Amino acid sequence: MIEVNKNLCMRCGGCVATCPKAALTLTEHGLECDNRCVSCGTCVNFCPVGALKVKK
Repeated sequence: MIEVNKNLCMRCGGCVATCPKAALTLTEHGLECDNRCVSCGTCVNFCPVGALKVKK
């Protein structure tokens, strides 16, 4: 799963667009990650502000 630092997240949506499993969604509460996430790190590598990390 992906951990989101909501203080850093700019809500740009780039991670949502790059997720190969469509596991990320932008909501009024911020970025949400669901159980389709396979922890591939694609969104982490894309994030321009380092707001995402893979939870171990």
